[in-house]
Amino acid sequence: MIMLENFNILSNVQNQLYATIIANFVIISYGMFTGWLSPALPLLISEDTPLHTGPMTNADLSWIGGAVSIGAVVGTILFGVLSVKYGSKLAMTCCALPCIAFWILIYIGDTFYYVFFARLFGGVAGGAFLNVETYVHEIANNKIRNRLGSILPLAKNVGIAMSFIGGSYIPYGYRAMFFIVIPLIYLVWVTTLPNTPQHYLQKDKFLKAEKSIKYYNGCEGKSDHEKAIFKTEYQKFIANEQERRKRTKIELKDFQNRMALKGFATSFAMAWLMQTTGIVIIINYASLIFQECGTSLSVNASSIVLAIIQIVGGVVSTLLGDFRRKTTLYFSLSCSAFGLFIFTLYSYLRHSEYDVSHFLWLPVISLSFVIFTSSVGIVAISNACALENFSPKIRPIGVMFHSLCLNAVAFVGDIFFPISLEVVYLHGSMLILGINCCVGLICVAFMDETKGTSIDSVDPPENNAPVPKPSPMPSLSMRQHLRNKLSDHF
Repeated sequence: MIMLENFNILSNVQNQLYATIIANFVIISYGMFTGWLSPALPLLISEDTPLHTGPMTNADLSWIGGAVSIGAVVGTILFGVLSVKYGSKLAMTCCALPCIAFWILIYIGDTFYYVFFARLFGGVAGGAFLNVETYVHEIANNKIRNRLGSILPLAKNVGIAMSFIGGSYIPYGYRAMFFIVIPLIYLVWVTTLPNTPQHYLQKDKFLKAEKSIKYYNGCEGKSDHEKAIFKTEYQKFIANEQERRKRTKIELKDFQNRMALKGFATSFAMAWLMQTTGIVIIINYASLIFQECGTSLSVNASSIVLAIIQIVGGVVSTLLGDFRRKTTLYFSLSCSAFGLFIFTLYSYLRHSEYDVSHFLWLPVISLSFVIFTSSVGIVAISNACALENFSPKIRPIGVMFHSLCLNAVAFVGDIFFPISLEVVYLHGSMLILGINCCVGLICVAFMDETKGTSIDSVDPPENNAPVPKPSPMPSLSMRQHLRNKLSDHF
C-alpha cells in the first residue's frame, strides 16, 4: 500500500486497526465453527444423540472432519477468484455466508447428512484466511503490518475458545442461535469499509484509489499545501504502478527455475509440518481424546484449558517477535515430539491396564505443552516460511498453493485419525504424530534460513545461477518521496 507513515499531517493508523478488527470478525466466526465439533462429539456419539440416524461411528467422524478440508479447497479457489476480480472486501464479505449457512443447518439438522453438509459449507469459509491476510497486507502500514497480521491466528483461537466454552454450558439445540450472531454482525459491519487501494488501481479507478489511500492513512488534507504535495506524489505513484504492472506478466518460465521449485517444495513441507505437531487434530478431537484417556478434570474443562493455552501461545509468539526460522522450527517440533511421546507413554500404560490414577493430570499437561510450543513456533511462522521462498511475481499463486496444501494434508489427518483410534488405538495414533515430528526435524535441516529476507526482493535466478543479493539502494517509495518533499517545504 502507499504508506504515509512518519508524517504527523498525513499519517494515522487508527483506521487500519479498525478495519483489521472488523475483518477478523469473520475469522472469529470461522474459529467458532472449527471449535463446534469437539464439545459436540460426546453427545453425537452417545445413545442420547439428537440425530435420528443414531450415534455417529468413527467412520462418520472421519467424513465429518474431512468435509471441512473439502469445503476449504472450494472456498480458497472461489474466494480467491472473487478477490482478484472484485477485490478483497467483497470476497471477505461473502466469507460470512458459509458460516451463517453452517449454523442454520446445525439448528435445523436432525440427521448425519445435515451435519456433514453443514461442515462442508462451514469449511468453504476457510477461504477467508487468504482474503483477510491479503486485505491486511494491502492496507497496513509497514511498521505495524506484522502486528496487525498476528491478529488473524489470535482471532481464530478466540473463536475456538468461545465455542469450547459455549459448548460446555449452552444446550446443543441452542448453540447455533447464539453463535450465528457473530457472522451476522460482521456481514453488516464489513460493508462500511472501502476496498483496498490496490484493487482500485488494478481497475484504473484512480479517484476511488486516492480516497481509499486517504482513508486508511487518516490523511485529511486540510490545507491546500498538503493536498498539492499528496496529489503530485500520488500521480507519480500511479505512473510507477502502471509501469510495474506491465513488467509483471506471469509466464511459464517463471515457474521453471530453482527458486520457484524450492518455494513450492517448502510450501508443501510447511503444510505437512503443521499437521505433524498434531495441533489441528488435538483441537478438533479434544473431547474425544480426553474421554478416551481419562483426566483429573472433566472432558469439557480439559478442552477449554487447551483452547486458552492456544490463545496464550499466540500472544506470546507476537510478543517475542521474530527469531531465526530454522531455530524456531527445531524448538517447536522437538518440544511437540517430547509432549506427544509423554502422552503416548501414559496412554499405552492406561491401555495396558497399569495403574495411572496418580498421573491423571498428565494428559492435560502434555497436550497443553504441545499446543503451546506449536502455537509459539510452527503455527506462528509456517506461512512466512512458505511465502518468503516465492518471488513477488508468482507469490499470489504460491499463497493459493500453500493454502491448498494445508487443506489437503488436513483432510488426510481428519480422515485417518478417527479410524486410527480403532486400528492402533490412541497411543499408536499419538506415536505416529511424534515420529512425524522427528522426521520433520530432518526436513528442516535442508531448508534455507529466510529470516530478514525482504519479501519484495526475492527474484528467481536466471539459468540456475546463484540468487543475487538485494540491492542496498532500493528505489524510492511513495513514503520516501513524501519525506523529501515535506523536508523541502518545512
